[in-house]
Amino acid sequence: MWGASGVPVWSIIEPFTLGFSLEIPTGACRIRDPKTKRKLLEIQGKQLLTQAEFEREVHRLTVFENKSIREVCHLLKCTQTPIRLYCRTHRIGPYQPLKEGQIPCRSSQEPYGWRREGSGLSRKPSEMVWVKEMLEMRVDGISYKKISAFLNEQGVLTKQDKEWDPRTGRRIIEFNRNNSLYF
Repeated sequence: MWGASGVPVWSIIEPFTLGFSLEIPTGACRIRDPKTKRKLLEIQGKQLLTQAEFEREVHRLTVFENKSIREVCHLLKCTQTPIRLYCRTHRIGPYQPLKEGQIPCRSSQEPYGWRREGSGLSRKPSEMVWVKEMLEMRVDGISYKKISAFLNEQGVLTKQDKEWDPRTGRRIIEFNRNNSLYF
């Protein structure tokens, strides 16, 4: 791995030292500890945290101090991507409604099989029958293309009253799989 100035990074770091600091002007750097092979993550330029330390800090800031993702990002001086991923995985922060049994709707149109109810979503029984069928077909290993062809043969239309496309079916299956607390 090479630093911004063209100097190899490994020549700067002693191989068996855990307490090192490293400053690379370009920012992102992924390093593994040579002994334990644990990931180390760069935050605040010179301070390196292990993945577990990073997750503990994000959890503390979002749950106990009730900070938004943007505020956590500013405090840790890192991008929003790892913070969003951690919050979504553990259903904390802005993703807390998922844990409480609500699904936040962040798009202008609700997904197939769902209807808007307040700030969240609830199941729409007439469409949920087809969503469950799609999920079962996908679990059986059937491709998205065959699933969309099956729905078109059955005369099932999308929310826009159009025929099914494999990408539409994939998005709906992924949305319902990610919110599987309902099935």
